[in-house]
Amino acid sequence: MKLKYFISVFLFLLSACVSVPTQRQVQLSDNVSFTLSSPPAELVGVVHTHLIEVQFNNETKSLIAQVEYAKNKISIAAMSVSGVPLFDLIWFDNKTSEITQYVPLPGVDLNYIVADLQWVNWPLKQLKASLISDAAVVMHTPVLKSDWQRKLMFQDTLIMQIEKKSKQYFLHHKLRNYQITITDLSED
Repeated sequence: MKLKYFISVFLFLLSACVSVPTQRQVQLSDNVSFTLSSPPAELVGVVHTHLIEVQFNNETKSLIAQVEYAKNKISIAAMSVSGVPLFDLIWFDNKTSEITQYVPLPGVDLNYIVADLQWVNWPLKQLKASLISDAAVVMHTPVLKSDWQRKLMFQDTLIMQIEKKSKQYFLHHKLRNYQITITDLSED
């Protein structure tokens, strides 16, 4: 009986670790793709703690994520605001990503989480180089000292808008109709 229990627990733990196929591109619209890329040199070694609030289909979901940037990888550990572990993700630039899910995340493509973090944190030059489209344009407008606004446009259509205000980022994906508020909880 103990052996049967041990095997069941082992199989459960084994099934919780999943490899996410190496995907370098995320589709932002019908005409615009975005290639995921390694962290810029200025972020290597940086660890952020974020409160992430996602609004989609008239629902708001919140989680706390610790994000660590290293050369050629991004590590994310996420938990609910009540402290329940949700997932651990290690995105690699040069090999298959690894994920451990502690609770089911139906309909969540973790590559979009990585892409959204890049749109908030990567320098404008790197974002522009990662776009795949003949007619997509990224505009960056400084606001006050350290705040800014970014817009991703395809022809005359606004695809995504990101605003940085103090220690918060507001990402609104107009075509996919979701909003993310990222509040940096990291100590300065």
